[in-house]
Amino acid sequence: LDPDRAVAPGCLLFADLSVISDGRPGGKYDVYGLPPADISIDQYLSFIDQRLAGSGAKSGKPHTVIGGLTLGGQSYVDGTVAKLKSCGLVFESTSVSALVAQGAEPYADEMEITGIAEGGVVTHLDGQPAIERITEISEREDRPSGELFLGLKVDDAAVDHSQLDRSGRPEYLIRKLIARTDSGACVLMGGVSNDDVLEEGQTCKLHIFSRPSVLKQLREAAEADLQAHSGRPPDAAFIVCCGARGFNLFNASGVEAETLNEAWGDVPTIGFFAAGEFGPVGLRTFAHAYTNTVLALRFPEA
Repeated sequence: LDPDRAVAPGCLLFADLSVISDGRPGGKYDVYGLPPADISIDQYLSFIDQRLAGSGAKSGKPHTVIGGLTLGGQSYVDGTVAKLKSCGLVFESTSVSALVAQGAEPYADEMEITGIAEGGVVTHLDGQPAIERITEISEREDRPSGELFLGLKVDDAAVDHSQLDRSGRPEYLIRKLIARTDSGACVLMGGVSNDDVLEEGQTCKLHIFSRPSVLKQLREAAEADLQAHSGRPPDAAFIVCCGARGFNLFNASGVEAETLNEAWGDVPTIGFFAAGEFGPVGLRTFAHAYTNTVLALRFPEA
């Protein structure tokens, strides 16, 4: 990868859950396979970030990784099922941007994580038992309807390239609150490790996930992307959407695709429903849930 390129690279990753291979990237255009079973997806995405880090320094834009774990190993191209294994593609001469719509809107003030335990467990918030503090906030009269999620503010210090443009990228990694313990701790949904994503002293904020917030956030992300490119819509886009969204959330098909069409017009798109979506928060790539991630492509103008 050429560190002096004028356009920061974008990387599209997708994988069949049933295929585990030891991918060893090398060369200008890399094919990435899933790592061995004893390496987590988060560790693999961190490896991809390390490979691409700093590659957009000349353009002032960070690299972009979008993808996911396909449901049933199926992807759709113009309505036709295409059987795919784990692979990836690096775009080097194409302008790329990421939309990461996690579907949850921030609610109430920021909090500090003051206690954690293994397994994605938050024991204390602002010095109080986590569930006690969350209940205190969530029972306010002004709380919107919807499911409670916790947003973890991601620290870019370990991968910081201070000149890179973070515009359009979320600051918070959203995780669903899936359980509580007898001691008053809360358990976050998968993909949170104690070593760098979840730590004491970290800033967090409650978020509310709902059908209206899903569409609002996706629409705002698409409109912001359009504005950032002087009103020029993408030439094409690759969409990776959580399988729990789509028809399962709206009881209708094509709702989110129509939202993108309303913002962008008739842009050709392909993609798949995923059981884990890959996309950036700040300068780092994470595996998400309940998220719609979009890789917007703009080709060089003649």
